[in-house]
Amino acid sequence: MEPSSMSKPIIASKTTVEWREKKYKDEISNLTQKNGWSPSQPLCLYKDFWFYPFFLQGALYARDHFQAQPNDVFICSSMKTGCTWIKSLCFSIATRSQFDDSTSPLRTTVPHDCIPFLEFGEYFTAQGPKIPLFASHLPYTCLPESVIDLGCKIIYLCRDPKDTYVSMWHFFRKVVATTTPGDEDSFVSNEEGFELFCKGLSSYGPYWDHVLGYWKASLERPDKILFFKYEDLKKETEACVRKLAEFLECPFSIEEEREGTVQKIIKFCSFESLSNLEVNKTGKQVKGRGRFVENNKYFRKGKVGDWKNYLSAEMDELENDRVFVNQPWNFNKALLALNDYDGLEALESIPFEITPFWVRIYGLPLRMMNEKIGVAVGEAVGPVLEAESLNAHTSRSPGSEGSHQRGSFGGFISPNHGARAACSGIRGSGSQSVPSKSVTGGGAAFQNHVDSMVLRGKSVARALTYEDQLCEIISRIDGRVAVKTPRFQGDGSSDNRRRDARFEGCYG
Repeated sequence: MEPSSMSKPIIASKTTVEWREKKYKDEISNLTQKNGWSPSQPLCLYKDFWFYPFFLQGALYARDHFQAQPNDVFICSSMKTGCTWIKSLCFSIATRSQFDDSTSPLRTTVPHDCIPFLEFGEYFTAQGPKIPLFASHLPYTCLPESVIDLGCKIIYLCRDPKDTYVSMWHFFRKVVATTTPGDEDSFVSNEEGFELFCKGLSSYGPYWDHVLGYWKASLERPDKILFFKYEDLKKETEACVRKLAEFLECPFSIEEEREGTVQKIIKFCSFESLSNLEVNKTGKQVKGRGRFVENNKYFRKGKVGDWKNYLSAEMDELENDRVFVNQPWNFNKALLALNDYDGLEALESIPFEITPFWVRIYGLPLRMMNEKIGVAVGEAVGPVLEAESLNAHTSRSPGSEGSHQRGSFGGFISPNHGARAACSGIRGSGSQSVPSKSVTGGGAAFQNHVDSMVLRGKSVARALTYEDQLCEIISRIDGRVAVKTPRFQGDGSSDNRRRDARFEGCYG
């Protein structure tokens, strides 16, 4: 990546921060608010995500004033998913023609100042070359419009939610002690913080919705959005660094490969190397109005699976028993479809035992579309108080016994509400779909909106449909990667409605 024109830098100052606070005070005060992790900092709901006011002020400022350029690249993530590391890697890759590890600005500047954050409103003029790299913790739907409209490239990094939570809890607890003295004594406990995190009440949360926004966008624009997992970056660092270089349009040459440039960048940007630099041991990052973060707070452990040292078995089970709405990978569980109704105000991570919802299975062989299978699936989710025969609302289409047909099972699962099963019908070559029918009410709604969830066991196909148009199919889970089949857009004609669109679910 060559030095080039950048989006106009804005130098943050006390005046800028004070002006921002005054300008957006009324807008923020009218938002839904809930208690956050610190007593003096409530969480504000903006576009279905929770923000601390200071971060939201910067997000609104970027919304109104930031104008991206077509060649800008954005490194995006939720908080505490490895952003410091991937920033240093991207910066080193993009500037390697001008610096080596002995002259890199990273030796004297924290990575967050080399690649500035959008929502902090602090687009510092880099001490090194001007490169079109920016970072953001903003959800995909909250990015400035110009970023999406211009088709800017995005690199997204996600991480195991339990490791993300542990890192976030430690970070905020330490930062609160330096930015708001007195609050550290009433900062949420580990158990309280984890419960809030599971409910989506965390900075830029709900976490899974944050991840899903970018994941879906990466499926729609794979040439523009590169989706990474922290665990993969740790396990296959060299391969990921090469992929980053390709995406940044500055691939490593044969000569660089021969000279070990990839390995040198990895070593220089390692946790051990960066955390031991003087700037990261003793430096501070100014946040305006007397706020600052000590650079060493950005470096804790950088390990995979460290959550096991902080979360109890009960807390782990709590996380496993949550419906993480819209989760994009399956952690060795099955991908099903979830809709929740009954007056819930917003989709969020919610306990099974208090939530009525529909469960749908796609791709079942006709021989398996029966009450016994429906009950078995329902019991894997929660108590099934009653089930109706799946075949009661289906019409069989021509085809060999056991072939995969388009179909679904819906179950209303809740100990607090009656549970019944209803099938929305099957579609195969030459067959008409049967309208969804529910003996509990509201069943037709799930035809128009399906959100994914995870459940133990085997992979199951999922689709997102709207007005008889098949918009998206995720046919199976291969490892932790969702395999998507080609989509089609129907025009509502009977021919398209009868089109054979098979869901190849994985059963065994």
